[in-house]
Amino acid sequence: MCWGAKTPAPSQSGAGSCPPGTTAPCPCANLELTARIIEIKGLHKPGVDDRPTRPSGTTKNSGYEAGYTSGDDKGRIFTNRALDGAWRKDQQYIELTVELDVAPSSCPIPADTKIKWTIEDPDDPTNEPANVHADAGRLIDPNDYSGITKSGANNNDNNPRGKATATARLEEVDPLYALSGDETLVDPATRRSKVRFHVSDNAGDNYRIKAEGAHPSASVSNAAQTGVMTVWDRVEIEYVKMNSANELPVDQIARHYDMACVQVDVSERRVVTGPSDMAAMGSNDGLAFAACEDYCTSVSGEFTHEGQGGWFFMVAANRFVPARTATILYEGNAEARGDRVRLPIGTTLAGAPKVVRVFNAARIAGMSPPKPNDFGIHIKFSVSARSGRDVIINPHDFHEVDDPDNSFLDANLSHYGFPAGATIPIQVLGAGDDALVTAGISPGGASVGGKHYFGGRLMVFTQNLTGSSVLVTLCHELCHAFDNAHKCGNWDWESKAGRTSCCMNYWFQFVLNDASPRAPIAWTQNKQSANMCGPHIISIRDYHLEDNPGLGW
Repeated sequence: MCWGAKTPAPSQSGAGSCPPGTTAPCPCANLELTARIIEIKGLHKPGVDDRPTRPSGTTKNSGYEAGYTSGDDKGRIFTNRALDGAWRKDQQYIELTVELDVAPSSCPIPADTKIKWTIEDPDDPTNEPANVHADAGRLIDPNDYSGITKSGANNNDNNPRGKATATARLEEVDPLYALSGDETLVDPATRRSKVRFHVSDNAGDNYRIKAEGAHPSASVSNAAQTGVMTVWDRVEIEYVKMNSANELPVDQIARHYDMACVQVDVSERRVVTGPSDMAAMGSNDGLAFAACEDYCTSVSGEFTHEGQGGWFFMVAANRFVPARTATILYEGNAEARGDRVRLPIGTTLAGAPKVVRVFNAARIAGMSPPKPNDFGIHIKFSVSARSGRDVIINPHDFHEVDDPDNSFLDANLSHYGFPAGATIPIQVLGAGDDALVTAGISPGGASVGGKHYFGGRLMVFTQNLTGSSVLVTLCHELCHAFDNAHKCGNWDWESKAGRTSCCMNYWFQFVLNDASPRAPIAWTQNKQSANMCGPHIISIRDYHLEDNPGLGW
């Protein structure tokens, strides 16, 4: 009813008597306001590819969908991106449009009606599925755990390690929707209001937003609410495939990076021929490394988006160096001596030793020589030198995820459970593919202040890989591109019978236990999956790609 009016009709037509200080059409008492969120620009729905064209061999793992408000709790807000998806350093926000319905429907919206915005920090759901191991879960969402015990799905857990440099805040979009505190004006003509919401720059932080109409004449106000919206990083990959190389499983990458809240999109794919289609990168290691560095540039190679924000570079190549068959120089028992193996008296080697394989004695019982190159029955060490009967080996280095330059453990035979003087079955090999082979490499980057920063570039040598090792190598090298060290010695995040290890491990190194100091667990080599471990997941979530000098963004 119109204030002071005898019937609704005059007030709704603008005629009749209105309260002092008001003009027709005059406001109504006892309004019921119902808010509807009708648009969220900058919010992306998983599984939606909103590109006008979708080139073969490329991927986009989420996109804008009109009317989507993250009712499935899976909406993504990207760091360093404008509303149109373009790269914008240190910008991450969405714009919400809300519309008010009024009852009685004949009543106008009072001119000073507002929308009150409420920002909530819901629980991070990543660690909730039953297949997430507690070791990873309590790193991802420590607020859900008391020590090592899961205590619940607790909210207010954004920025769990204090790595965010941007804070959540509301911003006025237009004076028509003037912002004061946590309220914006409603435009009476359209019954709409808008606000911009800036999120943190910490991947994995999440938000739920409630919009509610507010006016003194409203007796009922029904709020609208988004689902859970999560902050994600997004990188685009320029994918170059040498014509003679095998295809990479680009459609399988994304699911292994979802835990880290990184959307990996293969946005461009190009097949190269002629001089760019190389059978091997070089005739020896030095030449091959130099050629890889050049190949991953715009000036001398194929990386056309070099230095452009948000772009990584990936190459499906053939081989690092030409194929070589390794010769078994010795097979039999030897004596473990920590950083060396001591060969029996009188042993001669017809060539320079490059690798020592150490076999699991229980697995090769009754097996005739030569022992096969079966990753399940041996580990291996590269050789640094030979001194008489002693073949000196390089230890297996293990690294914290954020320190590629310094190892926390250099494990030799003693660390691996072979005491000095123990008899161990071995093979000594010369140079060749069966001894040492480069499956992938991460060229480029920069060294600043004595630290090396990776450059968002990776090459996978497909002629050296078979089966699942292709995807494992691809995920491994991509993780380097986020400036992560390898050889962490960790199990991956998944809880299952027969645990698998982080993709950043080398197949021939043991997984480490959780003791202090950490120590190798015997015969846990060859357990790699394409998943990451908990420490690598949180390292990527907390990392600010835009500040990596190696990327040149």
